[in-house]
Amino acid sequence: YFAALHNDDLFLTLVQALFEQQRLLIQYHARGDDQTSQRPVSPQDIVLYKDNWYLDAYCHQREEPRTFALDRIKNATAIGEAAYLLDPATLQQHFGSAYGIFAGTPKHTAILNFSAKAGRWLCAATRRLPAIDQSISKSLGVSRRHKAIGS
Repeated sequence: YFAALHNDDLFLTLVQALFEQQRLLIQYHARGDDQTSQRPVSPQDIVLYKDNWYLDAYCHQREEPRTFALDRIKNATAIGEAAYLLDPATLQQHFGSAYGIFAGTPKHTAILNFSAKAGRWLCAATRRLPAIDQSISKSLGVSRRHKAIGS
């Protein structure tokens, strides 16, 4: 699937490094800052999520697990060193929530305040709000804590 849309050689290099547990030097073009950088990485997994391929890897430059979109990897070269393999618990902790709109670990807590009318409607409509914080005055309406993901 990826190979049909992108570079066969790149995909093969990534898969080989993953199975042979070898480090790679990737040239990665980040969307966020529009910069291209060279990064030594240790592949952990290749993931297809919502029609997009990703390389989950330990980034030796950042010294932490990272997810790289394969369509942003411009080049990958095996560098002849053994990959640094993360233990399964660390992999699950980091990458288990690494995809979708709630990617990453929670960094902040947001408190959403609703008017009493909106709060009653929300409770009736969703039936998903657990106990409402009774310490909030009735004039403020309903308060509900939600986890917000920082970047």
